[in-house]
Amino acid sequence: MSQPLKPHRSGPPHNPGVRELVEGKRRWSSPAKPEDARQGFRGWNERGYLPHRDEPGLTQFVTFRLTIHFLNRSVLNGVIS
Repeated sequence: MSQPLKPHRSGPPHNPGVRELVEGKRRWSSPAKPEDARQGFRGWNERGYLPHRDEPGLTQFVTFRLTIHFLNRSVLNGVIS
């Protein structure tokens, strides 16, 4: 007899390292100002994925590393030309 399937858990993946990182950043950084918090800004936070700081006027960026070095050189030359 087979085991019943576990229901798929919706939401972010389990990543305790991200939570610990955000908690550490909250300890040493300035907390969100009360007026910013009332407007919905959360300071350092995460949803199981990338940690980020949410505050008014803050510019953020994400860097993606592409893995094109795995491509065959002849394939790459065909794509570029």
